[in-house]
Amino acid sequence: MTLRTQNENFADEPFGSEMLFGAAVGARLMEGKLLVGPEIYGSTVVSDGGDGLFSRKTTPFELIAGGHYRIGDQWRVGAGVGPGLTRGFGAPKVRVLASIEWFPGVEKAPPPPSDRDGDGILDGDDACPEVAGVRSDDPSKHGCPLPSDRDGDGVWDDQDACPDEPGVATEDPKTNGCSPPKDRDGDGILDELDACPDQPGVASEDPKKNGCPKAEIVGKEIRILERVEFDTNKATIRPESDPVLSAVLDILKKYPDITKISVEGHTDNRGGAGHNMQLSRKRAAAVVDWLTSRGIDAGRLTSKGWGQSKAIDTNDTPEGRQNNRRVEFHIIERAEKPGDGTK
Repeated sequence: MTLRTQNENFADEPFGSEMLFGAAVGARLMEGKLLVGPEIYGSTVVSDGGDGLFSRKTTPFELIAGGHYRIGDQWRVGAGVGPGLTRGFGAPKVRVLASIEWFPGVEKAPPPPSDRDGDGILDGDDACPEVAGVRSDDPSKHGCPLPSDRDGDGVWDDQDACPDEPGVATEDPKTNGCSPPKDRDGDGILDELDACPDQPGVASEDPKKNGCPKAEIVGKEIRILERVEFDTNKATIRPESDPVLSAVLDILKKYPDITKISVEGHTDNRGGAGHNMQLSRKRAAAVVDWLTSRGIDAGRLTSKGWGQSKAIDTNDTPEGRQNNRRVEFHIIERAEKPGDGTK
C-alpha cells in the first residue's frame, strides 16, 4: 500500500493512495539454490475521484519472467524481463530488471539423531548401527544383537565347542559348552577309557583292565583280574596284593548267599612236585587267613593246593610259568535266593 496525503491529477485522472499486489510461482533447481518462474505485479488507485478502483487507466499490470540465485545463506541475486499487460499508467512496454537481495539468516535446526537400525540406540552410541540389538554396559557390544546359543546351554555359539549339544561351561576352549565326559559306572574313569564301563572298577596302567573291578563273579568262580603275589618260594602275601584280595572280600560281604568258597593254589613246574604241592597249599591257606582276619566266617572258606598239576599255560617261558602261579576262588555252594528257589 502506498499512501499519499493528497491526490495528484495526471491526464485528467486523479492519483492518490495506491494498493499494490503481486503473485509468483517458481521451481527450485540446483539443490534449491536457483529459483525460476513467472511473476505478476500490479497496482490500483484507491483514492476518491476519477474512474475509481481497478479502472483501466489507474490499474497497470506487468509480467516478469525471471530467476533468483542464492549465494551463501543470506544473499541472493536476481534478474528478469517482461512486458506490461495493460495500458494503465506506469505499465511498461518491456521491463528489464536486476536485483541484489539480502535476508536475515535463520539458524538451521540440527538434524534429528540417526538410529538406522531402529533399536532405540542412537548410531553415535551403537556399536552395531546397521543391526538391531540390545543395550549393554560394554561399549563394544552396546546396540549389538545377543550372540546365538542354539543348544540353550548358556554358552554362546561363538565360544561353544559343541554348539548343537547342550553342555557345561569350562575354561578349556576345546570342551567349553560340551557335555561332560560320561562315566556310567561312577568309578571315576571315563567311559572312553574304561574297559568295563558298566562295572565300577579301579584304574590300571593296562588299558584292557583300566576301570575294571579287580574281582567279579563269573559263573561259579570269583575271577580276579590281578594276580595274588607272594614272596619267592614262600607263602607270604605281598602288600601290593591287598587291593585284589580286598575286592574278593567285598564280594563275599556283598553276597552272603555264597556259603562255601574253595581257595585253590597253583605253582609252575620249577622245583620238585612234592615241594610245589606243599607250597600251593600254604599259599591257599594264607589267602584264607587273610580273608578270615578281615571278618569272613571261616566256615565259608576252604583251601586246597594243586601244585604244578593243573597248568593253564606252558612252563617253557617266563610268561607261561607266571600264568601257572595263581590263586583261584571257586564257588562251591550258594544258598537259595528268596522267592525263586534258585541257587
